[in-house]
Amino acid sequence: MHSGHIDQFTHLSKFSSTEEFNQAITVHFKHHLHQFTKAEIIALTRLIRYSVKYNGVCNARAAKIVQATHQNNPGISRSTFERMLVKARTFGIIKIYHTIRKGGGYSHCVYVFQLPEEPEAKQLKDRPHTEKPDALTPQAIKNSPKAILKHKAIKQDQDHSHTSTTASSNNQILHSTIPERFVNVTEPFTTLAPQFTERLWYSALSAYKHTGSTEPVEDSLPLMIQAFKVTIAKYKDNHIETTIFQYFYGTFLALLAVEGRRKTAEKHGFPVWLVN
Repeated sequence: MHSGHIDQFTHLSKFSSTEEFNQAITVHFKHHLHQFTKAEIIALTRLIRYSVKYNGVCNARAAKIVQATHQNNPGISRSTFERMLVKARTFGIIKIYHTIRKGGGYSHCVYVFQLPEEPEAKQLKDRPHTEKPDALTPQAIKNSPKAILKHKAIKQDQDHSHTSTTASSNNQILHSTIPERFVNVTEPFTTLAPQFTERLWYSALSAYKHTGSTEPVEDSLPLMIQAFKVTIAKYKDNHIETTIFQYFYGTFLALLAVEGRRKTAEKHGFPVWLVN
């Protein structure tokens, strides 16, 4: 894709009107805003402002957007803007196209906001009821919990087809900072949603940052895995009303709070009943 005027890229828009674009942003914020820091939110909202005129498409240079944040606010850095882009792309909020100059070499990027994903719980509630077979057959194994979970995963993958994610995305290179143990635990469930492990990890980091702890997040890996197992169990039972990532975030945050109270009790000698 060659660089050029914004008119060359308006066909990439996923929205027919500004109102539809604003509604999509509202849904994205509802699902993912808690994953961003305050500085990253400033970067994201500024990118949104630059994208309103062309219904979710922007080709402004990153340096220009960063500079604009310094007009009436403390502003952000270029690295903050880039971190925001990584998260927004991971959560399916935007898609980024790199353009090439006519003489060769990379030029500006084109940022295209995407349609929001449908929450997992809603998809499951809309599934038609299927009756069990009258007689036992070799296929009765399909009714096992593992088979049911696999069926849900297939349904999730179909509903996310508009994100241009294919089966090959499951083999993508994971972020180097994600602990191998966490990757191994979540890997069997990566078909539930695009970039499943990365999005869970960002949710965990956001929850951990919310506690204000200065200890390495890896120290809470057992609690993180426990929260994930609870989330999957609730997902199997159709008890998740939001998204699987929001439920995991809340569960991990709750476990961190309990652990924090236990540590306080050990330090100050509070009775056990006061920390449970």
